[in-house]
Amino acid sequence: MWLGRPGNGGRRSFLTVLAIAGALLLTGGTANAQSDSGAWEVLEKESHWIATGADDPERIVYAFTDPNCPYCHDLWKATKPYYEEGLQVRHIMVGILRPSSPGKAAAILGADDPTQALNEHERSYEDGGIEPVDSPGSKVQSRLEDNQRIMQRLGARATPAVVYRDGDGKVHMVAGMPRLEALPKILRLPEQPVEDPDLQKYL
Repeated sequence: MWLGRPGNGGRRSFLTVLAIAGALLLTGGTANAQSDSGAWEVLEKESHWIATGADDPERIVYAFTDPNCPYCHDLWKATKPYYEEGLQVRHIMVGILRPSSPGKAAAILGADDPTQALNEHERSYEDGGIEPVDSPGSKVQSRLEDNQRIMQRLGARATPAVVYRDGDGKVHMVAGMPRLEALPKILRLPEQPVEDPDLQKYL
């Protein structure tokens, strides 16, 4: 993907290209799929993820996350009760939904504390969340491109796309916000009560 020239105009063009590429990516719709056997290693070693939840996790899932995605926001809320059960969610930030998505993703990835930035963004999501950056540094620019390339490589066509391993170690990917009743199976953790009224639509 074209990164643009090092100047500010090039970086703004980069954000525009990411947004356009994301819109094209989403045209395929959503689906459930099992990824290739090397997907977990790719996510672990090649993606630039931001961890929320347990520091010493019992279970790990990866989630391709757009900062403007309402279903990603719901996933963040729905998985929080599982943190105390040992869940760590590794968010792979992409910018594909709206023109401001790449800039917001870059702001989170480039923060001094990306986990704190992501959590603060989600807490203020209804008010617009984090302010997008117009000119991300080359390092953040490269990370955002890597994440989107991996998303395309694994065949994810929407956000959130949740990648997890079952009890046999097989890797699966679920596109979209899972139903709440499916979370214990995906996470392989005891079911947790859902108190947020905004999540009742996923029952």
